[in-house]
Amino acid sequence: MFLRALADRCKTLVGIEPSETGIAQARKNCPQGKFYQLKLEDDPELVPERDFDLAISTEVVEHLFFPRLLPRFARRKLRPGGLLLVTTPYHGWLKNVAIAVLNKWQSHHSCQWDGGHIKFLSCASLSELLRQEGFEVIRFSGCGRCLWLWQSMVLVASKVGVLSLL
Repeated sequence: MFLRALADRCKTLVGIEPSETGIAQARKNCPQGKFYQLKLEDDPELVPERDFDLAISTEVVEHLFFPRLLPRFARRKLRPGGLLLVTTPYHGWLKNVAIAVLNKWQSHHSCQWDGGHIKFLSCASLSELLRQEGFEVIRFSGCGRCLWLWQSMVLVASKVGVLSLL
């Protein structure tokens, strides 16, 4: 549904996904899109399209062993000033206290399913990661549940000028 809504508003819609089943689902939901079976560890040049206005990552970064690969990949494909929109579960001070007071840490960090969350990010930690990888965070929003106990957070960042990544 999200892909269809984007496709109706975008000139070109391109996606990457590591799994074959994920690619099949994306193609089914958005036949006009172009999808590549790639991991963030792969060379971004394997996606021939370039100079995108917007890159979107929804609820992915928390599953990555090396989360900085996400903004690095996006940065190589975005035009100067292009935007990166990242959503991830929200973990702020008050929410973490509430989880502790309600004795929910064990279930919150459950290992009962593969592919679970590896990283727990705050607005500050995700913002710092994006800054280190050549982005300027221009907007933060929480969404779902109530103020400061949000389910997720949304950060929008702009690709800044030339950055030397050593």
